[in-house]
Amino acid sequence: MWQGVRASSRLRAHVRADGYSEVLRGRYRIEQVFGSVKGAYGSDVGSRSWRGARVWVWGMLVLWNLVGLVQVGGDEVFVCLFVWLPRFFEQPQLPLP
Repeated sequence: MWQGVRASSRLRAHVRADGYSEVLRGRYRIEQVFGSVKGAYGSDVGSRSWRGARVWVWGMLVLWNLVGLVQVGGDEVFVCLFVWLPRFFEQPQLPLP
């Protein structure tokens, strides 16, 4: 037995959602990823500013992807990352004036 939507605001939202089903599906997939990351690393970010929190969250997403990459690729990917990551964080050499 199904009961219809009674609140007019929810009815309007339901009608609008029918036109944006692709967007809602994409948002659902993204929310699943964020939920997985929050489950693995915690939902609290101890930061004094929103910029610091943003950097911390991006770092968690990068770490989540690296862990998944190593799980899928195995030892070869781990060795490749071990060699590549230090080069990624090197400071570029500035030319002398």
